[in-house]
Amino acid sequence: MSDSKTNGCGADKSWFRPPYGIFFNASCNKHDLGYGAGGTEEDRLRCDTTFLMYMIIDTWEIKNRLKRGYYQIWAGLYFLGVRYRGHKHFKYINK
Repeated sequence: MSDSKTNGCGADKSWFRPPYGIFFNASCNKHDLGYGAGGTEEDRLRCDTTFLMYMIIDTWEIKNRLKRGYYQIWAGLYFLGVRYRGHKHFKYINK
């Protein structure tokens, strides 16, 4: 899933790409679509929480439990990042 509304992991037009972005690329693109759809702050929280869930599901393909746990830590850091800085990119809609 890649179109003009998605850019993988990292902020739009940013030179910085977070570690393991390729691994979480599909989840990041789904998250981008949710931010593009916009809504209220509650919608943003739902989008971010769903993003975390998708990333955790992504990690279940990793057979090595230690490595899986490592990637789950990164998923948690991605989640914290979008909660802390994502408001700048969310399309807020007054309902």
